[in-house]
Amino acid sequence: MKQHMQIAIDGPVAAGKGTIARLLAKKINARYVDSGAMYRAVAVLGLRKNISLENPVELLLELKKVPLRLRPARDKFSFDVYLNDENVQDNIRTSEVSRGSAVVAQYPKIRSYLVKIQKEIASKFSVVMEGRDIGTVVLSNADIKIYLIADQKTRALRRQKQLEEKGEYVSFEKVLQETIERDNRDMSRAINPLKKASDAIEFDTSNMSIEQVINELVEIIKEKKI
Repeated sequence: MKQHMQIAIDGPVAAGKGTIARLLAKKINARYVDSGAMYRAVAVLGLRKNISLENPVELLLELKKVPLRLRPARDKFSFDVYLNDENVQDNIRTSEVSRGSAVVAQYPKIRSYLVKIQKEIASKFSVVMEGRDIGTVVLSNADIKIYLIADQKTRALRRQKQLEEKGEYVSFEKVLQETIERDNRDMSRAINPLKKASDAIEFDTSNMSIEQVINELVEIIKEKKI
């Protein structure tokens, strides 16, 4: 493996990015980076400080006061997100924070602030980084770019299961509607919208197992000889 290999994985919510990126990173001895966790942390910060998530100026001012950092996790294959010295990894997966992260992710200056941190991490470690603008913006020169998709109903079912595992019980209809709304926001925002990079390899995970996807990705990496 070359020094500081970069693999970018993009796609809509619940397409399998997180699970696949984490397992792939472990498989190839790289670091998994969840860029979305950073936007979720900004939402947590706003909610805690009673700052309207519709107020990007005040959010950014607060973010500069309360440093957001990525630090290596105990598993040695990923990072946890911190606000100051507090690990907020366990606070970022609620449906309220998920909705909030989609709002704050629309703001150019907040995106720019977080992208700088993401690029810095990728300059220091071999990474499998996942998000919605990794292959197009953050790691535009990544060694391999992957774009994961799945139909909206499949993704809504996955998201509903994730919430239930955390003790949140939300109707399928509501989760599906939130999935549709999230797709619309991600794909239509003015800055760095979700889209497939021209040189990305697309996988439809609707009817693929995680193991199938991982195996195919490992083969792609071997072929690239990186």
